[in-house]
Amino acid sequence: MKKNFVKKLACVTAFALTVTSVAPMQASAAKAPKLNATSKTLYVGKKYDFNVSNKPAAKSTYTWTTSSKTVATVTTAGVVTAKKAGSATIKVVIKNAKTKKTTKTLTAKVTVKESAASVKISNPVETVNVGPSVYDFNKTITTKTGGKCTDKVYFVISDDTAGATVDKNGVVSTTKVGEFKIKVVTATSEANFKAGTFTAESEAVLVKVPLAVVGVKQTASNKVQVTFNSDVSKTVSASAFDIENVATHQKLPVNKVTFSTDGKVATLETYLNFTDAKDYTVTYAGKATTLKASVGAVASVQLNTQTVPFGKETALEYSLFDANGVDVTNVSDKTRVTVDVDTTKGYTTSGDNTKKLVLFSKGDTAKVKVTFHTYKYENNTETTYKAEGVVTAVDGTATLGNYDNYTIAKTEPNWSKLTTNNTKLAVGDTDYEIYVKATDSAKNTITSSSLKFDTADKSVLLVNKDTGALTAVKEGTTYVIASYNGNVAWTFPVSVVAKRTAAAVMVKDSKYNLTLSNAHAADDQAKIELQVKDQYGDDFAVGDITPTKTPSTVNPPKFEISGSTITFKAQDAAKGTYSYVFTAQKLSLSVVLNVVEAGTQDSTYRALVSTQAIDNVITDETNVSDKKVTISVGEYKGDVLVGKAAPKSVSITKPDGTVITNADTTFATATVSGGAIEKVANGTYKVEVTTQSNATIATYFVVSDTQVAPTLTEVKKQTSTEKTKDAVAKAVLTIKDADGKELAIESVNATAPAGVKLDALNAGDTIYIKDVTVVQKVGNNNVRFTVTVGVPVTIQ
Repeated sequence: MKKNFVKKLACVTAFALTVTSVAPMQASAAKAPKLNATSKTLYVGKKYDFNVSNKPAAKSTYTWTTSSKTVATVTTAGVVTAKKAGSATIKVVIKNAKTKKTTKTLTAKVTVKESAASVKISNPVETVNVGPSVYDFNKTITTKTGGKCTDKVYFVISDDTAGATVDKNGVVSTTKVGEFKIKVVTATSEANFKAGTFTAESEAVLVKVPLAVVGVKQTASNKVQVTFNSDVSKTVSASAFDIENVATHQKLPVNKVTFSTDGKVATLETYLNFTDAKDYTVTYAGKATTLKASVGAVASVQLNTQTVPFGKETALEYSLFDANGVDVTNVSDKTRVTVDVDTTKGYTTSGDNTKKLVLFSKGDTAKVKVTFHTYKYENNTETTYKAEGVVTAVDGTATLGNYDNYTIAKTEPNWSKLTTNNTKLAVGDTDYEIYVKATDSAKNTITSSSLKFDTADKSVLLVNKDTGALTAVKEGTTYVIASYNGNVAWTFPVSVVAKRTAAAVMVKDSKYNLTLSNAHAADDQAKIELQVKDQYGDDFAVGDITPTKTPSTVNPPKFEISGSTITFKAQDAAKGTYSYVFTAQKLSLSVVLNVVEAGTQDSTYRALVSTQAIDNVITDETNVSDKKVTISVGEYKGDVLVGKAAPKSVSITKPDGTVITNADTTFATATVSGGAIEKVANGTYKVEVTTQSNATIATYFVVSDTQVAPTLTEVKKQTSTEKTKDAVAKAVLTIKDADGKELAIESVNATAPAGVKLDALNAGDTIYIKDVTVVQKVGNNNVRFTVTVGVPVTIQ
């Protein structure tokens, strides 16, 4: 009995491990059996019914199996249930019920995904500093099954007053004191994230960015720089700091404190000198920072004097620095310093360890070399430290301000966005000019067009005295000399380097791998822009683009070349991966295009915009009609675009929060009004569209403007006898474009206390001019700009 029972149990077990169904005989067609899908993506808990079409005429059995029961299970009828993230192969074996022979084996790949059940920031903090990459936020994600989450993860910043940004990994950067909130969300796709459709969302963490000392650095034998993360020039005084020798507890009282232009760096000057190699604490607001003082031997020299009044004996000044860059001039032996002057336009005198220079006329120059002697010799050669420069004679009565920056470029830069100034010019360069950002003694802006230019060495560099246009003659180093109101003001070092050659070709934004749908109705296309760089990393002419390798297969995607842009179109192209090689300036690069086709998934819909970033800059070649964003609805199967349709309605939320309802599907970012081009505000625009089936979906686009706008260059006075706001503004304000040309004020936005009529002003009234509009000629285009003023004016 026991043996029979074991046999029966084994038989039952074998039957349970093989899921087999017997189907009745059906009429047979010549077509081979096939599954209704060969691949399928399911989320955990979802089911899919696989079935066989074109079944054999003979009575057959169908045995369904799965390669991983932990990922997906299958019933005797082919119904698959997703269990855990991963992939599994579903197989059905078809056998002749009579002969037991296999007539067909079919397989399908099932990919199982699982969305997040919850997400949270796992390492919250209350405070961070100001600066790049100040903190790395991490996240913890859980799923219902405990398996891996397949969603995309995004960190989101909100309620920001600290200039905070976060990258895809959760690394936060800040630009100023303030606070922000950060949360982490998950979404099944980027499109759903942009539409605000999340699978999980954490609580927002409030993070503060407090005022703090971020660095302490000794700069001289009796000076130390304290760097803050915000402007402290109006709130911090010398008495706020305490400096102490760690070993002896000797205090170094602070004599005075000066601040950098942005107010973030406080330079403390002490009555006493630091002692070399000793530790000191610099304390502010109870927080001490330790530094090791350096008052070492001279290791470098700097010539400080750039100009001298003509006809007047003037001491040539210099600074001596130790190996750590600390100014040790006032504790060094001046008898070891020699100053050599080479000029035919004046003479020198010496005394009290100083050398004084006299130049006869304005514009005269002298070459000066400062040498510090160590009186140490190696192989009969003395070790010395030197600095050389050109000193220029100016009018001694001139009261000039400072130059903030200068650069060499083809057009006036946007100074607020300029991060690196260019001081070089290559032999053969054309259309380059020197641009200067400076102010006069009254803090009025000095434009490059109001300066006169010359060069110290015309065998190396030539300059147009009026425009600052530069011509490189040969390789070398020289100075451009700038004069203002007839007085030589500043000298700017310029290096002339070898002629430019093409050194690298690349795709802008690194779009080397593209994906397009081949659906006819989608008319999907992608554009790339080629860039060529020279040996100095600067832009080089792209020239003609030649396709040197294209697909040789039947019905490949099409492409068009226009200037530096290549447009790919995959409409009706064969599915597959295609490689292209393009050549520009005898340099080649490869581009890979993946053509995909739609699957059998249900259709989903997304809001589409023709571009998600548009620069509103206007040039002499700009066609205003090109400054637009086109809005449509895309139909997708999975992530494959299969068609486009017009939305039922569109609303656009502008950066200031106002909403445009019933908006057109084409949004113009620049339009012509009153004979001039007007631009929309910069910022992020949210687009919400209603589909024909009344679903609401969203996306966004960003408008920026790299145009160098006109600026307020002078407030002549803050009183006026004019009787209207427009007349007042025109009388007291000067607005100029980047080339220094004064622009007429078109309209004025002003405010005044109750009872004051802006167009019927009386003596004693005060108005506040908020901003004005001007029109600037840019090539063949007139562009209207709003210039911020913020000036009160009293009527006399």
